[in-house]
Amino acid sequence: MRRVRVPTLLLVLLWSSLTACGAASSSHVASPPRSVARTAPSTKPPQPPGPAQRPRGCDANHVQVSVALTGATMSQPFADIAVTNTGSAPCVLRGYPRIQAWGHRGWQDSHGSTVRQRIVLHHGLYERADSGPRRVVVRPHHAVFFSIGTATAFQGGLHPITLTRLAVLLPGTRASSRMSLRLLASRPPGRRIPMGITALTPSPRV
Repeated sequence: MRRVRVPTLLLVLLWSSLTACGAASSSHVASPPRSVARTAPSTKPPQPPGPAQRPRGCDANHVQVSVALTGATMSQPFADIAVTNTGSAPCVLRGYPRIQAWGHRGWQDSHGSTVRQRIVLHHGLYERADSGPRRVVVRPHHAVFFSIGTATAFQGGLHPITLTRLAVLLPGTRASSRMSLRLLASRPPGRRIPMGITALTPSPRV
C-alpha cells in the first residue's frame, strides 16, 4: 500500500488553526451574577408608653355604702361604714362625707314614725383616730371606710333616739347613697344630736 506524505508546512497550519479555535471558544466565560443589594429591616426604637391615666373622682352611681362594724365604748356607740367601688375602674375620694339621718324616739324597736333627725357633725370620735383628709384610691370591688359615732348620756336630761337610716353624700359627688343601720343616740335638751365622723381612709383602725 502506498503512503501519502503530507507536507510539514500543511500540518503546522492545521495545528495552529485548531489551537486558535479552542482558545476562542474557551475565552467566553459567564460573568458572575451581580450581587443584589438588600435593605436592612427597619429598627425603630419602641415608643415609650404614655403617662398612666390618673384615677378620677368616684361617681355616686358606682359606689355602695354599708355597715362594716358596729360597737360601743364608754356609752358612745359607733359604726364603721364601708364605701365599695362597684365600677370597673379605680376612683378617688378625699375628705369627710356629709350625713343626713332618720330614726325614731326611744331605744327599743318602735312602731312610731321614722322622721329625719337633726344632727350636728364634728370631726373625730372616741373609738377611732381621725387622720384627716387624704387622697384615697378605691380599686374596683374594694372598699374604703369612714366612721361615725354618737353618745347615749348627757348631763341635764336624756332624749333617747334610734337612728335607722342614713343618706351619705361622699365628697366630690352630687348624689347621696342611702343605707340602713341601727345606731343608738341621744342629745342635750333643745339641741341637735352630736355625731362624730372621720375622714375617708383605707382602714378604719388607724
